[in-house]
Amino acid sequence: MQKIRIRKKESLLYAVLAVIGVCYFFLLGEGGVNLGNDSPGYIHASYEREPFYPLIIMACRAIFGENGLNAVIVLQGITALFSCLFLAAKLGQYFKLKQWELFFCYLLLLLPFGLDTMWSPPRVNYSHLILTECFSYSLFYFFLCAVICYLQQEKNHLSYVCMLLLALVMTTNRNQMEICFVLVGILSVWWNLIRPRKRLWKKCFLEIIGVAAAVALTVCLTLLYCYVQWGYFEKSSENTFTMMSNLLYASDAEDAALFEDEDARMVFSELYAQAEENGWTHRYAGEGWYANGEAVADCHDRIKYSVIRPFFQRYVAERGMEPMGFESDRIKKAVSKEIQDVLFRAHVWDWVYNACCMMPKGLILSVIPIIPQGLYPFAAMGAVVVWGIFLAAGCWLLFHKKYREKESGLIAFAILTVSFMGMNVAGICFVIFVQSRYLNYTQGMFWIVCFLMLRALYRGGKTTVQKE
Repeated sequence: MQKIRIRKKESLLYAVLAVIGVCYFFLLGEGGVNLGNDSPGYIHASYEREPFYPLIIMACRAIFGENGLNAVIVLQGITALFSCLFLAAKLGQYFKLKQWELFFCYLLLLLPFGLDTMWSPPRVNYSHLILTECFSYSLFYFFLCAVICYLQQEKNHLSYVCMLLLALVMTTNRNQMEICFVLVGILSVWWNLIRPRKRLWKKCFLEIIGVAAAVALTVCLTLLYCYVQWGYFEKSSENTFTMMSNLLYASDAEDAALFEDEDARMVFSELYAQAEENGWTHRYAGEGWYANGEAVADCHDRIKYSVIRPFFQRYVAERGMEPMGFESDRIKKAVSKEIQDVLFRAHVWDWVYNACCMMPKGLILSVIPIIPQGLYPFAAMGAVVVWGIFLAAGCWLLFHKKYREKESGLIAFAILTVSFMGMNVAGICFVIFVQSRYLNYTQGMFWIVCFLMLRALYRGGKTTVQKE
């Protein structure tokens, strides 16, 4: 990948940026290791977790012993700091940013790493939390650096390989980041077939084949990890439980009649009865799509962790199996998959409607890090305005020939940004529920790309991109 060249007069600026980053990642908020609800699963390498983060924790504990978790948060902070500095430098080089513009963009890059968590208890940066997010945000920034190198170079094979490798690592850290494989495919099609006057069919075809191969390798590595760790070449039931939570929310008591298998009918009836008793079904949602979306988000984890998971632990224990073993997990997966399939066929449109109810808030949280209590309507109006400006500027650059030719790199970057945001919001709403830490990735990049597009329009088509 292309080296970053820093002139002497810029060295002071990068020193200032580094100091700001050190303060942000290591000194602000409460210090030390902080645990979230999901942290024990990563610390103990539970079978439902993806392999990357548990392996990092294992390695740090093997090297540093009792201080292993402290080593993890130091490693997270260092990785986050370098990802922000590196991406800021690449943006400055590629888009020819002035020093104040580079400083501004760097501050925006810091947003995903903790503005929302510092706003409320435990008031820490993600670098101090034992969660996958800090590495995930950092790796996503390195992925964007590889994207810039791909756009910048004519012979961009190494950059393309780096994009795939980073997408692979991100996916083994959080399977949500499978989106990045799609982004590589979109970028390849845009850069090789749509943008150039002479279409590069062979190059595009080979790159798409590379994406498919990287996806297959990612799946194989994850399954190999499961095999080495537990002796089973398959993933856990966690994804089935996650999907079933939203389907159980959308279901009705009468759905028991849909099950031909008596055991599956019994399981569904008991699960539904518990959810209904606690008021965790669609019958208790308020009026309107917004209230329904809030109810789905509020009920998802309650159903999953207080109804589905405890029930299936009892279910396998009654059959003489270890509740949290991988062998019993295969039974959980088989039964829950059957229930999921029946409910999906019966409530597919309710499931789609519930997901769509959450999407507007997802798009708002993707661009606004903090929404104070009671100010959501104002945040929503502001987000609509900002989204309108972003899309209008992007369309003007895309469909105006003068800009399209001279700002092709910026257009590609904007397409990737909005594609990631759209797919991320849709995927989260269909599978899980809207939550800030799942959406933080683009909170800085969205504003940076919006600023760059407005700057390009203000300059009237004068190219701002440096090519190699």
